[in-house]
Amino acid sequence: MSSNHLFIIGNGFDMWHKLPTSYRDFYKQYKGYLDQIEHYFSYGLQEEELWSDFENVLGQFDESILIEENDFMDFSGDEFPTQQMYGLEDAVDNFSREIIDDITDSFTEWLKGISLNKLAQQMVFPDQAQFISFNYTPTLQQTYAVPETNVNHIHGSLGQSSSLIFGHTETVVRAIAEEDSYYTETINYGRKVLEVLQKPVNDIITSNLTPWLNKIDNISSITVIGHSLNNIDLPYFSRIVDEFPDAYWQCYSYSQEEALAHSSILQQIGVPKNNLRVGTYTDLVQDYPL
Repeated sequence: MSSNHLFIIGNGFDMWHKLPTSYRDFYKQYKGYLDQIEHYFSYGLQEEELWSDFENVLGQFDESILIEENDFMDFSGDEFPTQQMYGLEDAVDNFSREIIDDITDSFTEWLKGISLNKLAQQMVFPDQAQFISFNYTPTLQQTYAVPETNVNHIHGSLGQSSSLIFGHTETVVRAIAEEDSYYTETINYGRKVLEVLQKPVNDIITSNLTPWLNKIDNISSITVIGHSLNNIDLPYFSRIVDEFPDAYWQCYSYSQEEALAHSSILQQIGVPKNNLRVGTYTDLVQDYPL
């Protein structure tokens, strides 16, 4: 029995199983829509390689462009254009909601179209191991017969009733009247995109990760498979390091170059060098053979 073993699963694990779960796959399917709205984002919504790049871009939404496109307020008359102001607020509010709904609906629809039926096991997990999965797919459960109770989908999954969580971690500041008394509400309606498409990492750590870790407090081995260790998700790893300071870590990545970079990141957040081994998926199948 190896209930003292924690696996942390990233999107690279699904991609290793030949699942089309990269941002590039998502972009190819929804390129038309993403190209249509990319001018609202400072860095565009291009065919980035990592999901974290896309999530970072979501934090660069520029509501001023949306406001400018819908601003027909005329201050040339003697009276304040109240109706035009309300019209602008409604237009920005409605369009912001459309962007939020279209992005989240497209993301969910795309995930539902990914089939796991032909997947084959590439390795063997220890019995009774525990899992934190950053993936939205039930690959562990369907392909490896891991019990649902042993998997914490930290950002939700298709098999759960709660909403899927993705997005940026930028601070969102609401406009106040002193900034621009005519446009305060309009600005805040536009910034709703930033508010809703924000990943509340600290809240997730407090309400989900920490209570879950407290229930598995005997962890001595931690294995990371296919996670990019991006800055958005790194606070989760820091919390795990704090919870299990003496654990032995393994980290498996797509390439040796990535493995070395991930070794450096893990050491920076507190994993002792002598408690860390990194490698590629070739090493993974040798360490956990079928």
